Amino acid sequence: MIKILVGGILSLVIAMGIARFSYTPILPLMQSDMSFSNKVAGYLATSNYAGYLIGAVLVGILPLKKRRKAVLRLSLIFSVITTAGMGLFQMYSAWYTCRFISGFSSAFVLVLSSSIVLDKLAEKEKTNWSGLFYGGVGVGIFLTGITIPILNHYFKSLF
Repeated sequence: MIKILVGGILSLVIAMGIARFSYTPILPLMQSDMSFSNKVAGYLATSNYAGYLIGAVLVGILPLKKRRKAVLRLSLIFSVITTAGMGLFQMYSAWYTCRFISGFSSAFVLVLSSSIVLDKLAEKEKTNWSGLFYGGVGVGIFLTGITIPILNHYFKSLF
């Protein structure tokens, strides 16, 4: 049970805390470095929200019960790839696509990891541990909030 709980926490750290919410501290830095408008910044956020909305609806409709872990792993892979992809491209269309897929995959991660972890906690009568699981989002947000300014300062001084 601990293994599933820790895996669920780490899933939320990656897909929600980092891939989804890291853009709060990153976006002003991107705007400064890439000189794009608030309109572009808004579209980046909106593309992520649209992906999340569609992903959340689809994951609730699709019959994934027997393949939850496999689809969760695939969603985590897409989350990591699309987060990294933001640094590889300098085209708005590529960014919008990455943010859309990131939102889509983060919805899948949230819903699937929740169903897996909460089922296991209920089975072991440890539902009071669910807060630990959902704390993974906060851990990811906290980590990005601390590391983004440090990394920005470090890399600015290198180049």
